[in-house]
This record gives sequence, C-alpha cells and structure tokens, in this order.
Amino acid sequence: MSTAKQRHYAALASRLRALKTNLAESEVQMDALARHLDKMRHLGANHAAQFMAVSRILDVDLEKEKERVQAAYDAEAQEPEQESA
Repeated sequence: MSTAKQRHYAALASRLRALKTNLAESEVQMDALARHLDKMRHLGANHAAQFMAVSRILDVDLEKEKERVQAAYDAEAQEPEQESA
C-alpha cells in the first residue's frame, strides 16, 4: 500500500474515532435532555394546577366584590328617591 493511502486511512480512522466520541457525548446529552424535559413537564403541570386553584379563589373574591359594589350602588340609587319623596 502506498504512503498516501496509508495517511488517508489513518486520517479516516482518526475522524471515525472522533465521530464515535462525539456520538457517545451526544447520547449522554440526549439522555440528560430527556430527563430535564420530563422534570419540566411535571413542573408545568404543577404550575398549571396552582394557576387553576388561584384562579378559582380570585373568581370567588371577584364575585363577592361585584356583589358588594352592586349593593353599594343600589343603596346610593335609592337614597335620592327617598329624599325626593
């Protein structure tokens, strides 16, 4: 085999080793990514549950406030009627 061919094969072997190393590192990174995505899914579900709970509480508080404001408005609306009578 010629010297040039041996150099090309050596370079090819070196690049294949580097490719193997990079693929192994990519596999490790993909496993870590899969674990992180699973944790993020759980975190997102927890935040959604918290948001729904707070939203329900705020809706009840908002209804109470609307009723209070409406009662105050109705009371003010009745006062001029009583004064004119």
